[in-house]
Order: sequence, then structure tokens, then C-alpha cells
Amino acid sequence: MLPKGIDCLISFFGVALSGNFYTLLDEKSPKERVEKVIEVLKPKLFITSKDLNFNLNLPTLYTQDFESFDIDENLIKNAKEKHIDTNLLYVFFTSGSTGIPKGVSIAHKSVIDYTFWVCETFKFDENEILANQAPFYFDNSILDIFSSVKSGATLHLLPNHLFAFPNKILECLEKEKVSTIFWVPS
Repeated sequence: MLPKGIDCLISFFGVALSGNFYTLLDEKSPKERVEKVIEVLKPKLFITSKDLNFNLNLPTLYTQDFESFDIDENLIKNAKEKHIDTNLLYVFFTSGSTGIPKGVSIAHKSVIDYTFWVCETFKFDENEILANQAPFYFDNSILDIFSSVKSGATLHLLPNHLFAFPNKILECLEKEKVSTIFWVPS
């Protein structure tokens, strides 16, 4: 449970590299919703920020501690060797119109295939500058995140507060020289 930002991306890739899967929850979610998702997933680890102050009686890793970690290349190598593309990468949860959030499981292969299709179809390369508006708990963010990594493009995470001010968004896009955005029309 993290706000959209670099710590969230580090968490995604760290979890994936370790051979595990991730789920992202909106940091503004009511505690009851978070508890329902936890009941479904039974996670072994909860990654969050000390600023969010969630106490869920789970082993917790705080982003503020990331810098103190040592990288164990052997662990990474072993995880990569055991990993196959049909392994689970992430689970997104629907809004839960019935009151119970439902998880949608996505494998690495699905994201890989989609990412390659996006990069080939739209000719993304290292000169591309993408802007991300979609929250990371929404599947539209997958295009922005993984396509920019695959192509070596730049990814700008647009601050949420700008979306109430269309002119400010346009100024930001112009200032950052954004060449690609993937937004829903509403």
C-alpha cells in the first residue's frame, strides 16, 4: 500500500524479481476493504510507508528502509532461474460492486506479450517520453510502466493534484516534452 511514486515502482520490480507477485491497493482505501483483500490473498509481506500508519498484523517492510538493504546477487540469480513466464506477476482487485473485492490474476507472459505489442505497434524507443496519469492500482498503468522500461523511454508520473486544473496538466506536458499519453476519454 503505497502512493504512486518511485518507491511503489521499486516495490513492484523488487517483488517480481524475487519470484513473487504483487498487489497494489489505493492508499486511501478504507481499512475494511484492505482487510478483505488481505483475507483473500493471505500475503506474506506488506510493503508500505511509515507515513501511512497501517497496522494490519502482517510482516511489514517500510520503504524508508530500502536504502539499508544489501543486494544479494545469488538470491536474484536463483529466483531468475526458477522463474517461468506463466508465473503470476500481479493481482488487481475490482471495485467490488458486491461488497467483496475480486482479484484478477495476471501472469508475466501476459504483461510481456502486451508490452511487446505496445512497443512494436506504437514504435516506442528510448526517445519516447511517456506521462502516467492512471493510478498504479488500475490496469491502464501497465502500458506506461512496462512499455517505458522495455523501450528505455522516460516515464513522468503526473501528480494527482494537477488533474483538477487542465491548463496545469497541459503546462506540465509541454514542460516535460511528453510525446505519449494513454488516457481514458472521460
